[in-house]
Amino acid sequence: MKKLAIIGNYAPRCCGIATFTQDLRTSVMDAQPGLEAPVVMVSDNPQGYSYPEEVRVVLDERTRSDYRRVAQEINRSGAEVVSLQHEFGIFGGPDGEWLIDLLKDLRVPVVTTCHTVLKDPSPGQKRTLQEIARLSSKMVVMAEKGREFLRDVFEVPNDKIVTIDHGIPDLRVSEAERTDLRRALGWENRRVLLTFGLLSPNKGVEHAVRALPRIVKEHPEALYVVVGATHPNLVKEQGESYREQLVALAEELGVSRNLQFVNRFVARDELVRLIAASDIYLTPYLNEAQITSGTLAFAFGLGKPVISTPYWHATELLANNAGMLVPFRDTPALENAALHLLNNDAERERMAAQAYERGHAMSWSEVGKIYHAVLEKASRETPVRRHAATVPASAPEVVRLEFPERFLQLERMTGKFGIFQHSKRLEPDAAHGFCTDDNARAAIFLMDAAELGVDVTTPSLSQLWNSSVAMLYDAWNPSNGRFRNFMDVNGKWLESFGSEDSHGRALWSLGTIIAGHPDRATVEKLARLFSDACAVVRQYTSPRTWAFVLLGLAKYRTVFPLDTAAATLQKEMSDRLLDVFHRTAGLGWEWFENSVTYDNAKIPQALLVTYSQTRRPELKRVGLASLEFLVKAQTVSGGYFRPIGCHGFWQRGGAPAVYDQQPLEVQATVAACLEAEQATGDPRWWNTAQSIHSWFHGRNDHRLPVAIAATGGCYDGLMERGFNLNQGAESILSYLQSTADMIRASRRHRVPASTGGAKGQTLPANVSHGPGIIRPGHAAA
Repeated sequence: MKKLAIIGNYAPRCCGIATFTQDLRTSVMDAQPGLEAPVVMVSDNPQGYSYPEEVRVVLDERTRSDYRRVAQEINRSGAEVVSLQHEFGIFGGPDGEWLIDLLKDLRVPVVTTCHTVLKDPSPGQKRTLQEIARLSSKMVVMAEKGREFLRDVFEVPNDKIVTIDHGIPDLRVSEAERTDLRRALGWENRRVLLTFGLLSPNKGVEHAVRALPRIVKEHPEALYVVVGATHPNLVKEQGESYREQLVALAEELGVSRNLQFVNRFVARDELVRLIAASDIYLTPYLNEAQITSGTLAFAFGLGKPVISTPYWHATELLANNAGMLVPFRDTPALENAALHLLNNDAERERMAAQAYERGHAMSWSEVGKIYHAVLEKASRETPVRRHAATVPASAPEVVRLEFPERFLQLERMTGKFGIFQHSKRLEPDAAHGFCTDDNARAAIFLMDAAELGVDVTTPSLSQLWNSSVAMLYDAWNPSNGRFRNFMDVNGKWLESFGSEDSHGRALWSLGTIIAGHPDRATVEKLARLFSDACAVVRQYTSPRTWAFVLLGLAKYRTVFPLDTAAATLQKEMSDRLLDVFHRTAGLGWEWFENSVTYDNAKIPQALLVTYSQTRRPELKRVGLASLEFLVKAQTVSGGYFRPIGCHGFWQRGGAPAVYDQQPLEVQATVAACLEAEQATGDPRWWNTAQSIHSWFHGRNDHRLPVAIAATGGCYDGLMERGFNLNQGAESILSYLQSTADMIRASRRHRVPASTGGAKGQTLPANVSHGPGIIRPGHAAA
């Protein structure tokens, strides 16, 4: 990462976020000397400010057109990643929604720091922050409560959220310096309680003032210091009325000499010294919903005993007796807490030591390193996706072609022996164990994902790769020349051989691995298994099985083009498909059987793939005719795709079943359309593939997304009354495979598409010999 752009409030604007942004920039640059970090300052002043040198662009928060202009300036700047500071009140439009204009036009990844996360947002606030999260690579919060709300209220995927402490200055004040400071401030004989921040009624300062008479009675030397200017928005509306009320209250209670105001905005270094010179820090805030308090973090990290009301950040930071919590608006409780600490030096020193120790991890030097790592990872692993390939959807939104940053549903479904067949909602249904079919699909997807740049060396994907390839090898039963299919949860095979289709899918998967695996020894070992497994396929009668075999043969022959046995089998299988088509098709029925059932488009896809390798014209003609027949039958008057339902399928002379619609059918048709485009050069097929793929994202009968893009999950089907809410292997792999196919095609069309956490890796290093890895308790044949 050479260049970072930072968007947020910034000095000389006087507010906590401006200070935070300045400190964040400094600390990240300290973590990487030489890093460029220009600032986009969010301005609330039409007349402007006297900007420091690092402010290169100014965003007028009140001018909507400025948001898109700023996006273009960032795009031209060469910045590789953006650090965005978000607070609802600092961006224009209802609930700050104009910010979304900027984010949608950006071509670089964004890491958003949330300075406020609401527990009960308005519909507009929820919609805005959800969209910001969708357009961000990571969402940073400063407390675990913020993570909880982003996840549970705003429905942001947990793996997209990072918790990083609010940084505090690295400045430390020695005891000698503290003594000098107290003398200079006139505090040398005082016991100082201090509150800092832009003054407003929600700070609850009046409750601390009301506590002073009892505190002063026992400690006449007590002094309550309130540091900070009145909030500028409050000044505009009410002037200094709140401060004047506090002064009047102190006079009424007879404690005017025990209350001191520092009525100005205090810079960071001065604030550190004021906090260091004080004895106890008070935050008597009235609003529980404060998710972040920079001033609390400062005081705590500098080793100051804290008394606070239980707003969320305080409750989290002061846990385990690290400070004292008192109820909201409870003056007697505040009195008792203050007197307890003023009368108990040992307790005060214990709190100070505990806070100081915790504060080291909160120092900006440490926090800056963490931010730098998050930003650098985003710049390196999150591809440009603002102008990603898109397909039309039923809503104004567009569907972006991208993998999730983390394949959470694949992770959930991965077990010791591969990917589980079925799920109960999100979790694997162990009762149904594993099958060769699904692990063949998983291996194909992982090969394609690796080719597209996804890092499949992560622990979860590496485990799935290892177990899927091992299962293919272990499924082979040399006694009958067949692949077994079903395995129980303990790794016991439940049959001596599986279905014809499972055998065909195993061959397709083996061919795919052979074509893409970098290790020659692995390829040759798999090639022997592939050849052995081809011997039985001439006995098979299913056109789909023939199609799967053809898909595997086409891959195999890219590595072994001179294998005459493979070439002969390829011709026989394709001739069989042509023969059944010519015998069955006619009178408007352009199909290979008298029923259209499941995974249908794999048959025309296989013919078109074989045509591309053999250039036999009849394969192309029949492949296109049958595919056009399928697409037309499954495209409804609204122009969207309606896959043939599995409850009845489509019998010749009847009407196609509408439900249940399965992801498998969508993926098969997308893949076939993309193959048709390759075979013909006709862009109509690319457009059709885009439209069909959008079924996953809401362009369907229910106008609802079937896929869960953030996790890589996918519901098991679209039913008459909603979804099948399970997310089994076939469904999630169908969605992910369709996404992979579309990303690959988008590259041919020079349309950028994201591959999520891509690093340009291929396969896990520990499986360079593929099926040489054998699962515990099993032996390879």
